[in-house]
Amino acid sequence: MRSERESHRLDVRLVPFAAACWATTGSGILWGSRTAWWVVGGAFLLAVALVGASIRSGDSRWTAHRTTALALLLFGCVCSTAVAVRVQAAETHPMVNLASNGAWVTLVVEIADDPQKLASFGRRVRVDAHLREIRKPTETVHASGSIIVLAPSDGWSGLLPGQQVVLRGQVSPPMHRDLTLATVRVSGPPSEVGPAPPHQRWAGTLRARSRPRPPFYRPTRPDCCRGWWWGIRRRCRPK
Repeated sequence: MRSERESHRLDVRLVPFAAACWATTGSGILWGSRTAWWVVGGAFLLAVALVGASIRSGDSRWTAHRTTALALLLFGCVCSTAVAVRVQAAETHPMVNLASNGAWVTLVVEIADDPQKLASFGRRVRVDAHLREIRKPTETVHASGSIIVLAPSDGWSGLLPGQQVVLRGQVSPPMHRDLTLATVRVSGPPSEVGPAPPHQRWAGTLRARSRPRPPFYRPTRPDCCRGWWWGIRRRCRPK
């Protein structure tokens, strides 16, 4: 009877570790790398204090609570270190300085996802892309990072993930507080478009074929056809 109750008991041993991971990640992204480094230092000092207190008390036995607390502190320290490094790299990226000045730049980017239509901005699309190069008049800087491109649908809506394009646009700070480096607003099609990977071309063909057909069809025979047009059934007869 006891074993059946224990088998139905909810196992929450990983919940504190998941909460520590989410907390350190959120604090680093929302409040910057300095906060993340403070969390690293605080968690490490607490772990050292816990070990020191156990040694000074003369109790060599480690209970389950002490072990869990020490593991949680070390895990939080490792997670916060990873977040601090990522956030600090994004804060010191060359695109951040360009975005704060609203500069116009020429970029080489790789499309990361299918372009998404923006209904509130008319015939414009949002394109998630990975930065590859920053082309300045005097030098070319090879860089990486995630950016968002806001561009007209003409020349951009048909792009596939994996294609590299060359664009020129105005850089501004990102729209959301995340690891995105900047938002680039483009007024025209890309100046250069590279080929898409074979698997992305195949996936694009499948998506195009699986699109829903309109509720009418054009006749293939000039003598007779039946179809729906504006909800009215028409019949084409030979003259």
